[in-house]
Amino acid sequence: MNTSPQHLDTRTPQQTSDRLSTASCDDGQRVRPFTSDASLPGLSFARILRSELGKLTGMRSTLWLSITSVVMTGLMVTLILYSFGWMLQEGSDFVDSMGAEQAGQELLTQVLMAGLFFALILIGCIGVLSVTSEYGSGSIRSTMAAVPRRLTLVTAKATAAALTGAAIGAALILGATLAVVLFLSAHDLSLAFGSAEVWQIIGANLLVVVVVTLLGFGLGLILRSSAGSIVVLAALLFIGPMAMSIIAGLVTDNPVVDAINTWQFGALIDSFRDVGSSMTVPEMETLDPAQAGLGLLVWLLVALGLGTWLFRRRDV
Repeated sequence: MNTSPQHLDTRTPQQTSDRLSTASCDDGQRVRPFTSDASLPGLSFARILRSELGKLTGMRSTLWLSITSVVMTGLMVTLILYSFGWMLQEGSDFVDSMGAEQAGQELLTQVLMAGLFFALILIGCIGVLSVTSEYGSGSIRSTMAAVPRRLTLVTAKATAAALTGAAIGAALILGATLAVVLFLSAHDLSLAFGSAEVWQIIGANLLVVVVVTLLGFGLGLILRSSAGSIVVLAALLFIGPMAMSIIAGLVTDNPVVDAINTWQFGALIDSFRDVGSSMTVPEMETLDPAQAGLGLLVWLLVALGLGTWLFRRRDV
């Protein structure tokens, strides 16, 4: 190897850096600066949303959480319908006491409320992982480099999570409703789809699935930890209601405890989905669906608002 002085590169650093320029060359000699092509399509919201949907639906965790949701919902619906069938065989006056139409609506309400019990936390985990999976793998840096507009990015991510949760929830609700229809037809009963309450029950459960998905998404933005966000979500859905139920039983007629017990997230979900049910415990203070929906909206706005604010301010 010839290392004589005449073969050494004696150009200045400024001259040497010209070789590393990202400017394009026409013929290898004349350098022209890079200019963007205005005829190319920009990075629109629809393209960002399609990318986020592809990432979310392509994760194996989304597939397995969806499958587990279907299995758990199927088991719960089967057990509930078996219980109702046993009641009817034992000569229960369930149908006679409220009428055939109301009995069908009541059965649908109870099946969806209990059938989606475990599915809610599983679908909520999809909302969590739609954010935290990228932080865990470090791919959030690539995403931010491709889409530096943070508000647009977080909106696309939230929309993708909501659409995915809604699709899974719709499939579960459709399957559960079909099972109720088949069960009722086997007992010479029917579900009055012409009634507005039936569609209110279905719509309320679908909205709850979307709300839980977005709450998980908001928790993921705030905590940026899969385990931490899932634990908090489980506490809001399961642990909090059980703990407050015990406390309310021990501390009676306390306005603070009663208010917390009424406006906690899990209680609001039950109140929102409980459309005209006659099996509500009379001693329990519950909100009507409109009040519960307002409470859920406040919970959701706080989680998404705080998460978005932190996402825009913190470094990735």
